[in-house]
Amino acid sequence: MIEGTCRGNVAYLPSGKRKRRGYAHHGGHENDERGKREISSTTPQEHIARAREICFRQLAMMERSTHQLIDSMLQRDIPEDIALKVVDSFQQAGYVDDLRFANALTRTRREGKGASRRAIAQELQRKGVGKEVIEQALAPITAEDELHVAIRFATTRLRKATGKPETLYRRTYAALARRGFDGDVCSKALRIAWASIAKEHSDSEFFTNRREEQW
Repeated sequence: MIEGTCRGNVAYLPSGKRKRRGYAHHGGHENDERGKREISSTTPQEHIARAREICFRQLAMMERSTHQLIDSMLQRDIPEDIALKVVDSFQQAGYVDDLRFANALTRTRREGKGASRRAIAQELQRKGVGKEVIEQALAPITAEDELHVAIRFATTRLRKATGKPETLYRRTYAALARRGFDGDVCSKALRIAWASIAKEHSDSEFFTNRREEQW
């Protein structure tokens, strides 16, 4: 069941947050009561039309999960039963598909940000994607793929960074860890990236003669 009920002048959203509705700078209670009357006088057909408009507008910007669409509708005072019905019709029509959404996000995060499986899984969870769908989206990623992404990120980071060798090593390791790579992958990727860059230079001056800066 999706939480999206209203109690008094407080809307309880799926995210667990609360927001005040119907308050202007003056006459707060009057505005709130007027808002309640407007919502209660809206017909189911009008709610459905508005819900569909919200979904189409959201999907026009980018791929969304079903949870995100439901959340958007509830935040705009669409009744829960209608929000669920509309998102179900969008699923059947192929406009929204959580696995497609998860696959697209996985590809984007790995190619664009060098994110790990763990980091991607956490982001998908925050966006309301189910555990089974997340596992399906991440299943094709092998340990070798994970290491390759980490090496690519570490190499790019080292080439752009400046500072003493020990500082470069520590900061790159920390950056990999923040992206969700485990300790073994961080260490191995950093060793390989470091060795690869060192081969491109005749001596260690590439690292030692660079001034230290914050990344």
